[in-house]
Amino acid sequence: MIQAIAKQFLWAGHLDDGFVTFDRYRDSRGLFGCGLKYGWWTEAPCSCEPPSDYIWGLQLLEEDHLDERGGWKLPDDEIPWLDFQSTDIVPPLTPPNFDHTWTNYYKWRGLPMHSPAVLLLHWPLSVYRLLHKLHCIPSEIPLQRQKMVVHLLGVEKELDALPLYVILILYSIHLFDCDPQICGVSIVDS
Repeated sequence: MIQAIAKQFLWAGHLDDGFVTFDRYRDSRGLFGCGLKYGWWTEAPCSCEPPSDYIWGLQLLEEDHLDERGGWKLPDDEIPWLDFQSTDIVPPLTPPNFDHTWTNYYKWRGLPMHSPAVLLLHWPLSVYRLLHKLHCIPSEIPLQRQKMVVHLLGVEKELDALPLYVILILYSIHLFDCDPQICGVSIVDS
């Protein structure tokens, strides 16, 4: 399935053994590493690097949070903007009306296919797709929104990408009062 998804993106690296990698592409764009300077792209240091004192979610503890430009670290035309008031970007039509493919999602958001945004959006959009598959997303806008609590368990390493989950609000603002709750060992201890 990953290979089929990756074929939509020319920059996906296809290995001889069938695996797909994006590390080389991310590195070429300056999006591969650990720490605050990598915005929402930060990853755990690999075992070949010296131990790091990096704390997951540290970006959320800072007094000044990353804006979309600082978190995405991408050119403006490759960012799936959510702050429509301070940009000249027109918000996409809601509720979303697209097949559940990355090609259609990119078209709906007005993103070029060379944008690596998919590499971070797969978390929140997987949640949205799951809700759709479970028939929690109605086909028509209801008269009254429902309350939905989404529990995300064991996502300590994704804390730095938490602002990406705001995108779920864009997709479901007419349907739900969404209350995402994140649970995990590191979250309680920090």
